[in-house]
Amino acid sequence: MLGVDDFAMRRGDSYSTILVDLERRRPIDVLPGREAEPLAAWLADHPEVEIMCRGRGGASAEGARTGAPQATRTADGRHLWKNLGEAVEKPVGAPHACTGTAFANTLPATPPPGDDIWQLPPPATGSTLDVCGRERRLVARTKERYAAVRQLLDHGSSLEGICRTLRLDRSTVRRFGCGT
Repeated sequence: MLGVDDFAMRRGDSYSTILVDLERRRPIDVLPGREAEPLAAWLADHPEVEIMCRGRGGASAEGARTGAPQATRTADGRHLWKNLGEAVEKPVGAPHACTGTAFANTLPATPPPGDDIWQLPPPATGSTLDVCGRERRLVARTKERYAAVRQLLDHGSSLEGICRTLRLDRSTVRRFGCGT
């Protein structure tokens, strides 16, 4: 049983692929880069691999397909949960045009007396809100990161210092810093 995943040696610049013996829970090898060819070559030299657990990367899928066609391939637990979460979030979290159309004319002409719900403003619509009218997680996280970058810039932190402190990619910090 082999576990395969890629990781950043230096984020945005240098990556490697780690191979782990899942039965012994020990690393076997580290391959340079995260391309399909080195993985396929390693797997071709090790036909004893029967089961392969890997991440969602296309290169690891291609490397596994060509290097170990005999192996049963599966996604690891973290990626299975991630796939499930994304599959559920898309239909549930996305605004549906059919909902707006179906309920467009269902409000009564005059509000019932004493019902405070009619005094509330209608919820804002737009792509930044989910179906419950709350700000989407990605939007909230982006705003938090933007505020943190701006605060550090205002306190005189360098671009590299902000990247290290917030663990963000340089291009993200540069974008949030408005070119500084």
